[in-house]
Amino acid sequence: MRPIKPARRRALISLLCLALTVAAAYGVILLIPRLASLGPDAPDSNELRSALALPTATAPTSTTPPPSLPPGFPSMQFPPPKIDVEPGKPQPIATKFGLTYDIPPDWENRWGAVAGWSNLEGPIVTLGAVGRFGYGYCPDSDGARMAMTGATGLNGIDIDSAAREQVSLAREIFTNDQGTEPKVEITGPVSFEISGRPAVKYTAKITDIPPNNRCTPPSARVEVVATPAYATAEVMVLLAEAHEGISGAAAPSTLDAIITSVRAS
Repeated sequence: MRPIKPARRRALISLLCLALTVAAAYGVILLIPRLASLGPDAPDSNELRSALALPTATAPTSTTPPPSLPPGFPSMQFPPPKIDVEPGKPQPIATKFGLTYDIPPDWENRWGAVAGWSNLEGPIVTLGAVGRFGYGYCPDSDGARMAMTGATGLNGIDIDSAAREQVSLAREIFTNDQGTEPKVEITGPVSFEISGRPAVKYTAKITDIPPNNRCTPPSARVEVVATPAYATAEVMVLLAEAHEGISGAAAPSTLDAIITSVRAS
């Protein structure tokens, strides 16, 4: 075998490096749709509590920084500790916004988790202080769940605008990967008080949901309540979502009970 001349050796090495770079880039491109296609049943992200330090619900769409808190407004970097209760009792989940809500005894208390929904373009909404029900009910979709609740915070916005902004995300949450939208009917506002402070609620009824897989429910319900926060953000939004039309689904009264349980911590 004849030895390869130095110049030719350098050329071969350069071609090999180029081929490896292209292959690596192609592999990343192939992975992106898979990671983003988890859609409404995307599993929880990691439970690093430091991830809850971000109060905003959605990823920024411009270089404009989000509104900051007023000077001296209290803030928590991490959520409060888990509140343990006896089996069979409603489970309180304290948020880092100075408000607490209850989930039913048979729900999972994921107080330190971050969860939400995403599409091919990225996150739609991200929530902390999470409760969930029926996780893993459908083996065809990793992370499938029948119902979920969670809280987020917003600054520089009134409670009605915050609630309408979040409930309007129901359409995007249940739009499938091909861009087919569901039918969404939004009702509200319903005004009431939480611990002596104003609150507003909107309801989204989602039907004709286009399937991504066999786990897609025929319909769903989203409840959103917004009220002034005591810490970390000016407004806290609690979002509760439940699949409907499937065996074992949470009853509508369950979401109502969760929403009405919100109170000052």
